[in-house]
Amino acid sequence: SWPAAARWSRPGYLAGTCGGAALRATSATAPLAAKMTMAQYVAYAASAAAREDECPLYLFDRTFAAAVPQLGRDYARPDGKILGPLADALDGGGDGGGGGTGAGAHPHPYVRTDLFGLLGPSRRPDHRWLIAGPALSGSSFHIDPNCTHAWNVPLSGGRKHWIFYPPAENPPGVHPGGNGGDVAMPVSLAEWHACFGAEHRRRGRAALAAAAAAGAAGNKRTPPPPPRGPLECVVRPGDALFVPHGWWHSVLNVDGDDVPAGPSVALTQNYVGASNLSDVLRFLRLRTDQISGCRDRARGGGGATSGDVGLVGEALPPEELFGAFGRALAEHRPEFLRGALVRARAGWECAAWRGDDDGAGGSHAFEDAEFFGAAPPGRAGENNKK
Repeated sequence: SWPAAARWSRPGYLAGTCGGAALRATSATAPLAAKMTMAQYVAYAASAAAREDECPLYLFDRTFAAAVPQLGRDYARPDGKILGPLADALDGGGDGGGGGTGAGAHPHPYVRTDLFGLLGPSRRPDHRWLIAGPALSGSSFHIDPNCTHAWNVPLSGGRKHWIFYPPAENPPGVHPGGNGGDVAMPVSLAEWHACFGAEHRRRGRAALAAAAAAGAAGNKRTPPPPPRGPLECVVRPGDALFVPHGWWHSVLNVDGDDVPAGPSVALTQNYVGASNLSDVLRFLRLRTDQISGCRDRARGGGGATSGDVGLVGEALPPEELFGAFGRALAEHRPEFLRGALVRARAGWECAAWRGDDDGAGGSHAFEDAEFFGAAPPGRAGENNKK
């Protein structure tokens, strides 16, 4: 029932539909991003240049829905659900919020609600991308931006090999800077596998042995320990993958131009739900310098610098996101805001950010009512103090 899944796997559909629209392609070794049509990119992905490059160009475009309106219509679900194919598996049809009681309420935390959507399609940070790539292209290890969850759906082409490391456990060869800033790692995925593949496999064997031992020693009354060590999977067209916030992950396209459908094509969207809202609020308040996906589209002293502004619109600047998001939640979804602020004041829920120095303010930063225009809800009597 999802038009993107039904249409984008047809040979020639994307190239024909995109026409002359310029899409963005880049790689870890490319000094600048390239702009090319989908037809040009498909030809590149099948070329000897792509096959011989250990870090080929990877199409990663945030403007596709605006640049090619038909792709935007394909992307939208006819029933209006935001999380695309994951909604069928994870949404019980209730309040869409991962909580609540009574008839129709659904307790699962990963449902259709994308709370950043309350900011509007242009004012929010970048959140959805059209992705395509030949063999050996992909994404090096990273944690998704702004504490967001994500889903990823391969639509055509070959397989994708995913590697995950749980929060606070860095993959071998990956060295984050202080407070989760800049990350030092091998330039290409091929280099990472060559240099650190053996250590990665050793950690995987150790994690499996530890899990087996814990299972043998446990009982039905004892919950299993949280996952340690890497997780891996291979996804194919038609699969849907959930990426929880705070997890390191890399993606390597396995198959190349020998696949009849051409390069691997996928869609991904980052979002805020009930389960990660408290960490998102904490991140927007305390890590303004690390907020991404809006700086080149935000107004400021020099104005927005990205040529994409004409397509996807002007974003809120990082220093305004916390207040604007909080006010939108207070107006439209206060049931989410109350509990999330209490949890945000208590600290990071995801281990990826625990132990980092948040500088001045810390949890006290959430006591300031001015960010929401009124005292933030969450504590008895707090709304009557000012």
